[in-house]
Amino acid sequence: MVNFRRVMVAKAIATRAGQTKTMPPAVKTVTSLLRNQLDKEKLQFKKSNPEFYAGYVSARVIVDRGGHKTASPTPPTPQK
Repeated sequence: MVNFRRVMVAKAIATRAGQTKTMPPAVKTVTSLLRNQLDKEKLQFKKSNPEFYAGYVSARVIVDRGGHKTASPTPPTPQK
């Protein structure tokens, strides 16, 4: 019973490690879509609907809730 449990835990860890390795390209793709498409599309609201735009920019701030300390999150810098 103990050996079976250890094998299952090891398998779960290996699976999770494999999934974690595939995340950076996906995150890069999504970040690119947000910056190059959505952020640019929302610029049209900067003057016509400043509350909406401010809410959008605020919602785009990434908060890292990870267990390690890193640099402060920076909000996206919309291009003019």
